[in-house]
Amino acid sequence: MTSSHDTPSGDTTPVYQRIANDLRALIKSGQYAPGVALPSERKLMERYNVARMTVREALAELRTEGLIRSEPGAGVFVRERPMLLRISGPERFSRADRERGQAAFAADMARLNRRWTPDVIDVSRVPADDEIASYLRVEPGTMVVRRYRVFSVEGHRQQIATSYIPLDLAEGTPIEQENPGPGGTYARLEERGHTIDSYREDITARMPTRAERDTLQLDGDGIPVFRVVRFAIGTTGRVLEITDTLLPADRHLLSYPWQAT
Repeated sequence: MTSSHDTPSGDTTPVYQRIANDLRALIKSGQYAPGVALPSERKLMERYNVARMTVREALAELRTEGLIRSEPGAGVFVRERPMLLRISGPERFSRADRERGQAAFAADMARLNRRWTPDVIDVSRVPADDEIASYLRVEPGTMVVRRYRVFSVEGHRQQIATSYIPLDLAEGTPIEQENPGPGGTYARLEERGHTIDSYREDITARMPTRAERDTLQLDGDGIPVFRVVRFAIGTTGRVLEITDTLLPADRHLLSYPWQAT
């Protein structure tokens, strides 16, 4: 598309949308690579023979999709999109990882050969709200241990993970410390005789709150997050722990392989 007139006869697609489609295709083809600046508004106006407002509407469309970011005084740039493959299969949360002293996230990153850092760790006792109480099958207001963590991978914020463990299982153990020790929380639970029999993950998607967007350092208003709530279930059927994780949707591919039966 080189001008507002180069469109098939009868095409009722709004001009700004056609411009957005053209720029999107150029971004996805690599002609405008991550980190590269798009042409200025004036150059786009000349290229497509349209008014400034039409160009801005097209750019707003791409910004909402999370494809571009604006830097005041510098221009509009293609967003860098570091992708982190998250595979859920027999190897995840394995007891073998814990025996090697690796907690779940550390083991995941080792398999992907990625460098990671815990940017924030906060451990506290809190009363369970209605939702957490329903997950852990306790009365609302029951005290639980809350482990809040923010992780970065190779310099990019990748997740907010908040775990909740019934106080009677965590009290007086390293679970209440910032570093729960080799193998993480699951290893400490099993040391106390609370064997994990199975896991379940419930996945939904939503838009992040402003605070979550700031914490995850999302530079676009249109980027949703995956919410993954994982349940660690003991051999008696008791929910031993739940972890509520937020993942930027543009940085993650969730893959769930299984055998045919």
